[in-house]
Amino acid sequence: MKVLLWNVRGINAAKKQQYLDWLIREQKPDVVMFNETKLTSPLYLNGFTSHQTLLKRSGGCITFSNLKGHKKVKALGTYLNWTKVQLGGEEVHVLNVYLEPGNESFVVKRADTVVNLAKDIIRQDQTAKIIIGGDLNGQFNRLNTHLLVAGFTPALRQGTPTHRDGNQLDQLWTRNMDILNAVMAEPIDQVSDHFLIEVSLEATLIDRGQIQQHEVDEIDPRTLPQTTIRKVMKECLDKGVFEETPDISRHPLVSFVPWDIAKHHAPKVKQGH
Repeated sequence: MKVLLWNVRGINAAKKQQYLDWLIREQKPDVVMFNETKLTSPLYLNGFTSHQTLLKRSGGCITFSNLKGHKKVKALGTYLNWTKVQLGGEEVHVLNVYLEPGNESFVVKRADTVVNLAKDIIRQDQTAKIIIGGDLNGQFNRLNTHLLVAGFTPALRQGTPTHRDGNQLDQLWTRNMDILNAVMAEPIDQVSDHFLIEVSLEATLIDRGQIQQHEVDEIDPRTLPQTTIRKVMKECLDKGVFEETPDISRHPLVSFVPWDIAKHHAPKVKQGH
């Protein structure tokens, strides 16, 4: 499964829609997750099923897929689009997220809602395959900490810049799916100041008979004992999820590609484990 994730900074303009249509035809993804779409009217793409959040001139998420079984589960405001697709006969939950900049209480509440929805899915099925991706802005660390504790794996190393200013605002996490590789293309002035992220995934084979169901607690990192936080962080360091001082150039999952090369050869530019 190939997934494209991109904050497109609005896609109401016809020329921008035509460009993104061309990009999708070139890259041939299975799932496309665009956020901060600012769409004011429905958007469709031939050969793809699409679902989107509330139409409004701010925020917004739209998810396209050419996989079977693509259906909408829930859309919340302009910040969350939850869909399901079929991969190899198994269901995959796709949560496309856009959280506004800032730390206002309503933004924090939205971040917690995303986490709690993911935990609800896990409570119902420990083997559930889940993809969560988007632009998290100021809630990035909050969401990342919760999802790491809940057993998710990030596609990009902690600290990897996903915005022209050098900040990490975007990420794609998975649970019960193997991340084969991830490629990033530099921002395009005419489209967005965010990097385009392409991630290749496959479903992890799980023996359901070996799964022990257990409760997934509502975890607030601020209430965890410091020894527990250190243990979780040490496990992340040991697994290579992130480093105390990240060196992006050595990250085995990421290759940075100049856009003039990536736009023609991105499907061939891969760097695996």
